[in-house]
Amino acid sequence: MLSLMRKHATSWIIKIMIGIIAVVFVLSYGAMRQSDQNVTIAEVNDEPITIEEYKDAYDRMVERFRQQFGQNLNSQMLEMLQVKRQALDSLINEKLMLQEAKHLGIRVSDQELTDSIASIGAFQTAGVFDIRRYEDVLNRNKLTPKAFESIQRQAILSGKLQSFITGAVKLSEAEIREWFNWQNAAIDLEFVLFDPKTKPSIASSLEDIKEYYEKNKETYKTEAMVKVDFVRFKPEDYLEGIEIDDQAVLDYYNERKEEFITPKTIEARHILFKVEQNASTEEVAQQKQQAQDVLAQVRAGGDFATLAQEYSQGPSKDRGGYLGTFKRETMVKPFADKAFAMQAGEVSEPVRTNFGWHIIKVEKVNAASTQSFDQAKSKIATKLKNERARNRAFDAADAVYDDTFNEDKLTIIAENRDLQLIQTDFFTRQGPAQDVQDRSKFAAEAFKLSDQDFSEVLDLNDGYYIVQMNARAPEKIADFKDVEEKVKMALIKEKQENQAREAAQTFLAALKEGQTMTAQSRQFDLKPQTTGFFKRNQPIPQIGYESELATAAFQLTTQQPLPANPVSTAKGVCVFRLIERKIPSDEEFAKEKETVTKQLLQNKKFKTLNAWLEQLKSKSSIVVQEQFFGE
Repeated sequence: MLSLMRKHATSWIIKIMIGIIAVVFVLSYGAMRQSDQNVTIAEVNDEPITIEEYKDAYDRMVERFRQQFGQNLNSQMLEMLQVKRQALDSLINEKLMLQEAKHLGIRVSDQELTDSIASIGAFQTAGVFDIRRYEDVLNRNKLTPKAFESIQRQAILSGKLQSFITGAVKLSEAEIREWFNWQNAAIDLEFVLFDPKTKPSIASSLEDIKEYYEKNKETYKTEAMVKVDFVRFKPEDYLEGIEIDDQAVLDYYNERKEEFITPKTIEARHILFKVEQNASTEEVAQQKQQAQDVLAQVRAGGDFATLAQEYSQGPSKDRGGYLGTFKRETMVKPFADKAFAMQAGEVSEPVRTNFGWHIIKVEKVNAASTQSFDQAKSKIATKLKNERARNRAFDAADAVYDDTFNEDKLTIIAENRDLQLIQTDFFTRQGPAQDVQDRSKFAAEAFKLSDQDFSEVLDLNDGYYIVQMNARAPEKIADFKDVEEKVKMALIKEKQENQAREAAQTFLAALKEGQTMTAQSRQFDLKPQTTGFFKRNQPIPQIGYESELATAAFQLTTQQPLPANPVSTAKGVCVFRLIERKIPSDEEFAKEKETVTKQLLQNKKFKTLNAWLEQLKSKSSIVVQEQFFGE
């Protein structure tokens, strides 16, 4: 395969666009430890899933969630998301699909594999496959061409099978319209809020507080804590003696020229006249006319920033409509197309986007530029030097990890290698007090360890770490004396909420008996409010995003305009009544039909594939060694 690539490196035709999948594999597929390769944790129709396969799948899934949640991701969230089971299920599905592809006679030719790898941007220089870059990327990710090509072949095979299974999935016009109506229906509510905080605090005896504590003990648990030892390998400690030759710098520049291109940017202001996407033709025309009137003031010499502060309906209003400096892709297309076609000082005619009508004033145009090799070489040399230092740091950490197979104390390993050992105090899942850049990830990895267990080499951005569990302090229920005041406040809050709910129930019962919202509100010294129209997945005006309230509200009809019960929200207990429901028009549907159809078709294919997989599972022999997945 590799020889075939060398032979045709500059003339392949790109046919299969699955580069993203391949790059994910390249960046996440690490070196295997020989000792783990043959440990079987599950079997799918007698085909094993090894612990190493599972580790790779788990790490890839954790990384995806880390990109989604950032620093907020911790071990508790991983448990809630059932990442262990998800990783195993993904491997089981993969095995089943590959087995079924083989059974159906689906194959991947060498040419298909060659074309797909050639199309991956990570392996290209100036849009053309580069064999040297291919080998370099694989080498840096500790993959052989043979191993990567096997991964890529399986990815293409899975894609072919998915296309085979979902190829016949279709959508009817009625399905599309029904979903569009459901998603885009809008309702208007009349409502009142019973705020628990306005209810009088009810005195609670010590006996009441203790009784509440006993009923809710689990609420007052202290957090589990751990104490660990660790050594850290900082890349900056490994810079000494590294020399970067001029050829390496030049090769980097030639292979990654896109890094040295600064795209054209615009500095601009705008005045926005909002138009809702479901606005009528008359509303659109009215807002455009208002934009034209303000534009006339600009043309007559009015100060653009002052007029923006007075008329703009966008968040930049207080800054005189100032948007700062931006790239083309950061703005919606109609806005960007117009702004990037203008000269500095120019003011546009009104431009329509999904947000409404904009008047744009370009204040400065920054032309695109390319940094020359002479300008970039110092920066490149520093980057390459830092990369090599980071590799050295990893190699040093990996050597210490190897030592953990022969020595059970990190203190001794650190002493033997003349390394600084750091011992933490007890810490929670928030992380240790020590200077660690990614404290939550450090804590998440520490909490996974068993007593005296070692971590693998951890990459925590500021260096590599080897961690050993020192001691654990399990969570426990706090003593009453330590949380008495907290329990008292919780009991008072509960009693106030109960009072608010009882009042709301009485109010709702009166409405169901024929009382009006206005008349009943007077008795409770409340003022009814209206939300105005809002859609199912939008925040509710005057109230905020409340999924339980939105769900109950969208179940209301003209015949049954009142809910079964009041709904608790962050602002209080809500009693509400349906005023009107509005279904999207044929014109709105026509505008969105293409996008909606693509989305629904994708969802239907996904459900079809899942149903097929579940049916396949029911016919298959799947054996899981559950002891590997215990907490």
